[in-house]
Amino acid sequence: MWRGQTCKTPRAKWAAIFAPANDLTRAPSELRKHLLMMRLGDADPVRRLAALDGLRAAIGTHHGGSYSPSWDDVDGELEFSEDGEIARSLSWAWDRLMEMSGEPDATVQTAAREIVAAGLRAAVHSGMSAARMRELAALVAAWSPS
Repeated sequence: MWRGQTCKTPRAKWAAIFAPANDLTRAPSELRKHLLMMRLGDADPVRRLAALDGLRAAIGTHHGGSYSPSWDDVDGELEFSEDGEIARSLSWAWDRLMEMSGEPDATVQTAAREIVAAGLRAAVHSGMSAARMRELAALVAAWSPS
């Protein structure tokens, strides 16, 4: 590896396809959401944990620009998500995270809650509505007894 190159695990590479503003898969967002929902509903908690990595990527703020090297035009010009589609994808991902924070498996539940907590800054920067922030605050408050 050369300096500055990061080594992504296969799981991290898989999760990266769910970043709505940096999709280089050419797969429609509905197809990617369907794949993620299959993993979130899997009986195996390890697969649900992997799906949470996809949700982490979906709500993240580390999105690249719309760079497309000339050699990648072989299948046609890349189409990048519109802002409205990105906002819908963010909302969808937050809905799934909020659901997974109540997951029966303690390991999956803890991981989902950690992603929610870590994603709060991204939520503010992404323009999450005040109503949605109140909903999220109520969910987080319900996690610990008063």
